[in-house]
Amino acid sequence: MVNHKVSLIILNFNGWKDTIECLESIYQINYPNYDVILVDNASSDNSIDKIKQYCKGKLKVESSFFEYDKENKPIDFLEITKEESESISKLDLSNKRLILIKNKDNYGFAEGNNIGIRFALKYLKSDYVLLLNNDTVVDKNFLKEMINVTDDKIGIVGSKIYFYDSPKLIQSAGVKINWYLGEVDEIGRRKKKKFNKIKEVESVSGCSMLINKEIFNEIGLIDNSYYLYYEDTDFCIRALKKGFKVVFTPYSKIWHKTSVTSRKTTGLREFYSFRNLFLFMNRYSSKIQFFSFFLYFFCFKLWFNSVIIIIYHKELSAFTPFLKGIYNGIKLISLKEKVDEEKIIM
Repeated sequence: MVNHKVSLIILNFNGWKDTIECLESIYQINYPNYDVILVDNASSDNSIDKIKQYCKGKLKVESSFFEYDKENKPIDFLEITKEESESISKLDLSNKRLILIKNKDNYGFAEGNNIGIRFALKYLKSDYVLLLNNDTVVDKNFLKEMINVTDDKIGIVGSKIYFYDSPKLIQSAGVKINWYLGEVDEIGRRKKKKFNKIKEVESVSGCSMLINKEIFNEIGLIDNSYYLYYEDTDFCIRALKKGFKVVFTPYSKIWHKTSVTSRKTTGLREFYSFRNLFLFMNRYSSKIQFFSFFLYFFCFKLWFNSVIIIIYHKELSAFTPFLKGIYNGIKLISLKEKVDEEKIIM
């Protein structure tokens, strides 16, 4: 195994309890050549102070997935603002195991990660960047196993993701896309067995995504026009179109805090999920595929999701954002919005 330099990027927004559990699992992995960039998206829950207390060894982490290790504390960290991360000409990063970048605003998932990616490529000279959700816990071998499958043709590697509250139940073993229906589904969801082979897929979850630095030279960063949802799938499709492979490996394991029985419904989720679905399909599907998707959506999916939101979840406050997201997505495609890779600036 070649010990490529890897920068793990974690985005935090009002989630310090999840974040320090994630960090503690990371600092117990068996891969030697990595650093961690933690980008805080203007949290208002005292996240920065809590994370610094954890780094100093003053805040113990309780988890059913590992035992807290007091011997690896304190964790040396560098605390800087977003503006400093983009303007400082030279930084002394020796012995710094955590880079903490503080944003004054919430830039969403896409641009929040881009801030970390830019820092990793500029200052850390990383061979790979790994996007990792803050509400995850990682297996000790997870990064080593991802690196084991990399080569010059493989641009993106994804982990096998399990449910945190049902540790043997799969959440995602890669992503498949039904272009005629506009369904972007996680492979193996709620399954316990199978999906134990390394395989090429159309996309992997941004929950744990290892990216070769050469991809950024070819296609730029994550498209921040999505803000939330579909930006990871968009990134994988752009990589595929440039000739890179996207690969799922079952030997890299993480656990994600997503409910097995339901997905939380909020106005923010519904707006961006459906706005971005239209944006994504318009960009990458053929005319026939998009026409099929359009019919399917308005003949079935619109009504099905309305029932789910109003009757099943009983979230009336999310219904208007749901409709606004559809309207906004149609408005974007009526303006013939297309991918412009030159605008996805490094």
